[in-house]
Amino acid sequence: MNIYYLSLAFSIVLGALGQLFLKAGATSEMSQGSFFQFDRFTLFGLTIYLVSAFAYIFSLRKVPLSLAFPSVSISYFFVSLSAHLIFGESFSFLNVVALAFISLGIFLLTL
Repeated sequence: MNIYYLSLAFSIVLGALGQLFLKAGATSEMSQGSFFQFDRFTLFGLTIYLVSAFAYIFSLRKVPLSLAFPSVSISYFFVSLSAHLIFGESFSFLNVVALAFISLGIFLLTL
């Protein structure tokens, strides 16, 4: 695996982490009662997203967009499972089936 594919994987992981920090910021006590307020979780989530974007752009130098863009959807699996474990969000059988289809689609793209 070359550096460009590693950069894509890094971007996907960071994007998922950024999403979790944005959720933490949105549900923190500091942001309650206001339309939009930056707290440390929100700022960290946005920072992670920025780094993720740079890693993604770097990966696009050699990874075909037709593979890179759909691959980002693998983050749905990590975010859904993490949201269930960290925030207590629901994770039903239908979620599992939908995520399995997404994973299958990504696998088929790599063939």
